[in-house]
Amino acid sequence: MCGILCLFQPASTCTFYRELFNELKPCIDDRGPDLIQDLEIPLASGGTLSMHSSVLSLRPPLTGQPLTYEKIDGNHDVLQFNGELYNDDINGNDTSYLYNQIEKHDDKLENVLEKIKGELAFCFYQAEKKVLWFGRDCIGRRSLMYNHSSTTGELIIASATDSRISERNGINLIEVPGGVLFKYHLDSKSLETIKWSYDTSVARLTFPYKQINSIYEDSRSPEEVSDFTQQLYEKLQQATKRRVIGIPQLPSNDTKDSKLAILFSGGIDCTLIAAFADEILPINETIDLLNVAFDNPRIGGGYNTPDRKLGKRSWAELCKLHQKRYSTTHCTRFRFVEINIPYEETLEHRPNVQGLIKPQESVMDLSIAIAFYFASRGKGSMYSDPDDLTSYTQENYTSHARVLLSGLGADELYGGYTRHTREFIERGPDSFAEELQLDFSRLHSRNLGRDDRACSTWGKELRYPFLDEDVVSWTMSNCPLDLKMSKRGDTIEGKSILRNIARNLGLSQVAEEKKRAIQFGAKSAKMELGSGKVKGTDVFR
Repeated sequence: MCGILCLFQPASTCTFYRELFNELKPCIDDRGPDLIQDLEIPLASGGTLSMHSSVLSLRPPLTGQPLTYEKIDGNHDVLQFNGELYNDDINGNDTSYLYNQIEKHDDKLENVLEKIKGELAFCFYQAEKKVLWFGRDCIGRRSLMYNHSSTTGELIIASATDSRISERNGINLIEVPGGVLFKYHLDSKSLETIKWSYDTSVARLTFPYKQINSIYEDSRSPEEVSDFTQQLYEKLQQATKRRVIGIPQLPSNDTKDSKLAILFSGGIDCTLIAAFADEILPINETIDLLNVAFDNPRIGGGYNTPDRKLGKRSWAELCKLHQKRYSTTHCTRFRFVEINIPYEETLEHRPNVQGLIKPQESVMDLSIAIAFYFASRGKGSMYSDPDDLTSYTQENYTSHARVLLSGLGADELYGGYTRHTREFIERGPDSFAEELQLDFSRLHSRNLGRDDRACSTWGKELRYPFLDEDVVSWTMSNCPLDLKMSKRGDTIEGKSILRNIARNLGLSQVAEEKKRAIQFGAKSAKMELGSGKVKGTDVFR
């Protein structure tokens, strides 16, 4: 995960923007510990463009940012990039690849973005045209924020913030929406927006997938169900492969350290991802399963939370699958990392998390983000054998994996929430399809930016197999609604096609598990005594 910080200041301006730029540098540096650099560009107009970048190097060779080359006309275009690209023709570093693609197509940045596959946020200075472009990928899988002063023309862009700093300076950063490309004209100090669209006849940027289809059949042959299930299995397998193959050796050069970790509640989404990763990685590579639990004084019960119990059951089931898959009597692939957070530690870190996730400010946002924050830190105790839970393999263990896989997107694409089932039962398939489309379109503002900032502060990178472009495109266009929400006996089953995949793999237990939100599964919600009546939509203090 890299960090982007950029400031444009016209001539004769001296405001809090410069102070905020300097104070936000540590937030950016946390995201990319491998290389930190600054670039100051004096502009002919008398203003200044200041750039500060940090790099988490996961695609060799180590490439410094801001990335710039002198052009024939003497101008210097500059790129700041955060993300991971998966185009087939990438050979080497993806920051260099994106820069070269932009330079090759010069006046057609929109065409470049339409062809890019992967999770990204960027800022690109086009010197000759005196334009500053910035944006996120169309799904919004990387965080990017900004603030533009209509009075002075100043513009600040950042991957992360600390609202305690920005609010003190009187500057509130807002999220760059997914699906919107910004073009800032430095001479006129005007901000232009270019929106992604499903309508190819009018769009300068066209989404790489269609809107969700409403195909629903009350009865479907077993052969059809099997065929659809196999198609999605192959799409998810390839999406996971793109995200786990080629992760470089850790800076410690300790081959015993896991290079990959999974945010692991034990639910069907993360367990399927773990099963795919097990199938793909060399047998000698380990995977850390990060399972977080909170001491919650209001509820009590210690750390034996619902997600802790489920996590251990799913880990055991994964190990049995591994043993069958590789014809072995012992499974050393998965390390179950038990992350226990005392109430006092939650209180200590809560202001940091609140500062990171703004502009999200609901109680629910905080309870979700703080779970991901501590899980991604990876500090806990490690078990390596699900048949022996009497003692830790390593009591004081920290996962150094820099790549974290998340199951985010599965609920929104395949109908995993209780309200999806309710919508389907009460209003029918068409209304259910509309609800899925709405939820998917809000991922960038509700989940992705928040989770990115909460996890990447530890120098970790989140990757989302379920939000791979090919998976999303197939799911939107080809997957019938009756394989997302289907009747099974007397019950209505959400995420039906994912449960089919799990059953086919032999993960029969996890295939039957109900959806449970992480804030309840890990007990990170409503911790204070007397907070039982607090609503998730209330603003945190």
